Amino acid sequence: MRLTMKERQSVIAVMQERYRKAGKKLKCQILHECCRLTGYNRAYASHLLCHYKPALKRKAKAQSPSPGKKTLTPHYDGKVRRLVPKLIGSVGKLVKRGRTIASVVLLAREIIKGTARH
Repeated sequence: MRLTMKERQSVIAVMQERYRKAGKKLKCQILHECCRLTGYNRAYASHLLCHYKPALKRKAKAQSPSPGKKTLTPHYDGKVRRLVPKLIGSVGKLVKRGRTIASVVLLAREIIKGTARH
């Protein structure tokens, strides 16, 4: 009978501590024992014993109140919506020309203030 995934993960976690502190001969024995218990290939077991990090527990996703399509509410007013495409176009042109980040930021500030030369 094979071990479940959680059982194999716990075996690796326990053996990992011993493996890291062990010398070469003892590492060979631990690796052999790990392969026998888990059924993993020797190279994969060695990798896990050196690099294994337990997976973080994931939070369950919250259910949306309406299971249909979500309705988007606007976060910005019309002025910002008009400026964004202009800003993106200008930044794209500067990046293609090989300008520095500083010049891109300065142009973005000018466009937002409304003082940019086009």
